Amino acid sequence: MCLKLSINPFRSYRKIAKKDIVCYKVLKRFGDNSLYAYFQDFSYTPGISYSCLLGRYWWRVEEGFHSFVNIDDARDWRCHTNYNSAWREPPVVVVRCVIPKGSEYYTGYWGESKKYKNYASNQIIIKEML
Repeated sequence: MCLKLSINPFRSYRKIAKKDIVCYKVLKRFGDNSLYAYFQDFSYTPGISYSCLLGRYWWRVEEGFHSFVNIDDARDWRCHTNYNSAWREPPVVVVRCVIPKGSEYYTGYWGESKKYKNYASNQIIIKEML
């Protein structure tokens, strides 16, 4: 995923979370309930706090944990991507996450149509499958 900054790159700054921010990710789920990032195949375990570098390149953020701002966008993208989980292996699922207080993050959009409002953050915790 690549987050496109929502405003002029000259005025788009990295923010610090003043409180926990609830967000959502779409992950691949395998038969043993293991969860992996859709694009990078990074393995996630619920309840574990993950950290990484947050890399911005001009008007986009490519490095970091990408997540959806609201559940409806995550579900819409999951349906668009999954089409029908009966034939898609592994199926994709929506999970509730938290960007912990004190994390660095950007806000913006994902997708050419700017349809999906997203975060890119340097920390994330997977809470539960929905």
